[in-house]
Amino acid sequence: MNAGVEILIQRLKDCPEDFGYDVSTDSSSKWNTLLMDALNHDFITEEEKLTLRHEITEMNRNKFTEKVMKALAGVEDETSGKEKSSIEAMLKNATFSSGQTLASSSGNNIHTWGTTGASTVIQLGNETLDEHILRKIKRKLGL
Repeated sequence: MNAGVEILIQRLKDCPEDFGYDVSTDSSSKWNTLLMDALNHDFITEEEKLTLRHEITEMNRNKFTEKVMKALAGVEDETSGKEKSSIEAMLKNATFSSGQTLASSSGNNIHTWGTTGASTVIQLGNETLDEHILRKIKRKLGL
């Protein structure tokens, strides 16, 4: 089997959240883009494509089972309704571009975002949020 396909399969199993697609921005994660590239071109075999599709199905089945189990257990989101609304509004209304800073009316920098190497980060006061943490936040919010 192609080494790239093996890597994608392992990544699907280990980090399913890395294969996201954001409808609001019409953009895919780098892993999802690689996966779609592999499935839509002829540089991997049909057998490898079937294996990838099977793994995608299993990933989605596991996500569905997790949702059902949470509903069954009555697990509530750890974020309060007020916090959730505030975070949702911030994420939906923010436009993040490399190196920009959002200043408060007092002139203090309250949000800075940009890139560090291969990953995007947001600086909120003394806290730095990278892409991995932001994906977790978005998942918790159901975005």
